Amino acid sequence: MKNFKLVSNYKPTGDQPQAIAELVEGIKEGNKFQTLLGVTGSGKTFTIANVIAQINKPTLVISHNKTLAAQLYGELKLLFPQNAVEYFISYYDYYQPEAYIPGRDIYIEKDADINSQIEKLRLHATMSLMERRDVVIVASVSCIYGLGIPEEYRQALVRIKVGDIIERDLLLKKLVSIHYGRNDISFERGAFRVHGDVVDIFPAYLEHSIRVEFFGDEIERITRINPLTNKVLEEVEEYPIYPANHFITSKETLEKAIASIKEELKERIRYFEKRNKLLEAQRIEQRTNFDLEMMREIGYCSGIENYSRHANQVDDLLEEIRKRIPLKQKILVTTLTKRMAEDLSQYLSRAGIKTRYLHSEIKTIERSKIIRDLRLGEFDVLVGINLLREGLDLPEVSLVAILDADKVGFLRSTRSLIQIAGRAARNVEGKVIFYAEKISEAMRETIEETNRRRQKQITYNEKNKITPASIKKNIDDIMASTTVAENFQKARKKDKEKREDFLEYLSLDSKEKVIDLLKKEMQKAADNLEFEKAAEIRDRIFELEGI
Repeated sequence: MKNFKLVSNYKPTGDQPQAIAELVEGIKEGNKFQTLLGVTGSGKTFTIANVIAQINKPTLVISHNKTLAAQLYGELKLLFPQNAVEYFISYYDYYQPEAYIPGRDIYIEKDADINSQIEKLRLHATMSLMERRDVVIVASVSCIYGLGIPEEYRQALVRIKVGDIIERDLLLKKLVSIHYGRNDISFERGAFRVHGDVVDIFPAYLEHSIRVEFFGDEIERITRINPLTNKVLEEVEEYPIYPANHFITSKETLEKAIASIKEELKERIRYFEKRNKLLEAQRIEQRTNFDLEMMREIGYCSGIENYSRHANQVDDLLEEIRKRIPLKQKILVTTLTKRMAEDLSQYLSRAGIKTRYLHSEIKTIERSKIIRDLRLGEFDVLVGINLLREGLDLPEVSLVAILDADKVGFLRSTRSLIQIAGRAARNVEGKVIFYAEKISEAMRETIEETNRRRQKQITYNEKNKITPASIKKNIDDIMASTTVAENFQKARKKDKEKREDFLEYLSLDSKEKVIDLLKKEMQKAADNLEFEKAAEIRDRIFELEGI
């Protein structure tokens, strides 16, 4: 088995060696639970990385929010560059559960918008677990939800090898059974295309595609190719094709599940009928049978914030912000609602402050891009809600402002306030401001605990003659720790290229220039074996030429 290799310019110091040794020993002894205690900035991630390297087993790191997961992913990828550090979070950019209003017989279907980049990362994480042992999966709590049975996922693997005897159509049927779809026009992840004895497969978890060339019923050649240029990257002897999604179920298991669902459906129908709720009985029967039909056909089926306004605290906040901008220091502001985060961001922007906001409606990968831009100096103030609480490593931040700090609730509990305040602990000039009408119990406890920790740190520094200094990270470190943001940048780049192509058409001032451009596109499509697309372009050319 390939070993974990931790790469870092730092060595464990202070209490870290003892903590690492005790954690490793506890794992070897079979302790089910262990807790690593440490204040903000004490190097907990580095400590755990050392434990992973010594234990040398596949590791799951669960974060309670996607933003922290993205940062941990970047940091662990930097610490284990030769190993498989993977990212596994919820891939929904938008999700609306189904709902039914009996009085008006209105049914609202469930709807979801899946982020294809995150789906690819999830599937790649699964592939790594199947292929190797030196794996760290950084995940949000979505990893604990039902994703099918691992054994059945592994058994669904289609392994192709040069020299294998298999009918081309049988290979296609196997691909369909693991949720790959045929698409000869638009070749994308999770699809395959066929041109005679050549089958191109685009695994849902990779950037490259696989080309399988047949001679009769024998696999003659397998190559990895660039799906855009069709350039051969390398020739391989064999290749595993994993399913295009996680919901893989054997026929036997699926039939058992369907039978069980039918029994439960009968019970629910009887429940509604006894209460003379005939419309509800009809609706649940109709919808459940539809889902069952989807399961039979493809193996699975698809599944307000309060608003508030701010007070006088904003004027003081604006003054504090303006003190720090000339020093190139960054500011975090936490609010209680999404609406307030957006409104405050607009207010600060109108006041000439470079500001962005961050909350759960911002797409996951874009959140990492926003964090990266803050750290690289693209803007100065980030406004958010609870996403700014735990684990964000932002040494550039010298001020954390907590609006409505005295409000009772989870977001302003003692634990939350301590964590929010901790975002300023990595900067020697760090300052936290509680904006409130009164000192709440949570605020009082937070202040007392912070003072206790500060006094303990001062005593330690004096004893060991340590002069505190801000954590400093160069651009390479920032880019590496926010590597997830690159997927967002790639997507934005593709959108820009599409817009530029469209604008190029608009800029053409004659029919002849349009025809010349279309001919180039037709030739490009033909070179890529996209003959249907080439034929469509040819027809457009004929129309322009008046043929």
